[in-house]
Amino acid sequence: MTCLLQLNHSMTSAGQHKQSGEVDIRERLQLCVNSYADALDDVVPDMGKAIRGHPLTVLSTSSRPVVFNAGSGTTGTESSAAALGMLGLTTAHAHYAAPMVDISEFLEWRQMVEGILYNETDSCIPALRKFDFASLPDSVDAVTDFPMPELFIDMFLSFPNAKFLLTLRPSDDWAESDLNQVPVQEPCGMYMQASKFGWKGTATNAMFFELNNEFIQCVVPEERLFKIDVFTQPTDGVMLELSRFLNLPPLDEEYPHCIGGHHQQELTYSEQQEQNPYCPVLNLFSS
Repeated sequence: MTCLLQLNHSMTSAGQHKQSGEVDIRERLQLCVNSYADALDDVVPDMGKAIRGHPLTVLSTSSRPVVFNAGSGTTGTESSAAALGMLGLTTAHAHYAAPMVDISEFLEWRQMVEGILYNETDSCIPALRKFDFASLPDSVDAVTDFPMPELFIDMFLSFPNAKFLLTLRPSDDWAESDLNQVPVQEPCGMYMQASKFGWKGTATNAMFFELNNEFIQCVVPEERLFKIDVFTQPTDGVMLELSRFLNLPPLDEEYPHCIGGHHQQELTYSEQQEQNPYCPVLNLFSS
């Protein structure tokens, strides 16, 4: 937990001449960014250069109380999407949605964002600064998976009233989960290209994963963050806790389990339908 330990020390130093809890929000964000960037540089030289230069401002903001899961893929994001659907929220999971849920507007928005990340840094970063993340369609109440892990800082700044989930998983297991993700903020020119840099399935990518999770926990105030680890912790009572966290009618049901990642594409249609009815699947609106 090097990143957070460094940040907590910095926060203490910065707040020595202020009363407890009075550290400026922007100052806190900057400390989080600097600590995260330094930690990235320790893993790969100059890796933190781009995020260190983030202006911590966005084109516009929205007061909508959207719910975002900032956890990386294969951490149980499909199950979290189903849980949010059970609570009555129209939820988009990457290019999937619950059966018969129309996320077509979201898919257009997502495609624009994804297109930016495929560019190299010199064109990608300026495009991200000009993109209106607050233009997320009103038809969507919650988003899990892409682009939340990669563009968390931009979404956090764009939606000051949002609440965040963070699905977790042991980092070594995550790195071996057969994904090509590079779990860093604003991965310009690196999006879904971990193998290109030799990071796929390695301790280096596991470290990126850990640092990204630490950064999210550093930035989001505790009262706006809900952590879920279906890999190492029991899920009894999680749905009830989640409904309370979101200030929704209490729902004391079993937390859903959805088949995730590339394994979902191996399911037959009937097998998909046998899952929790809120598990995200490719449907006629998102195909």
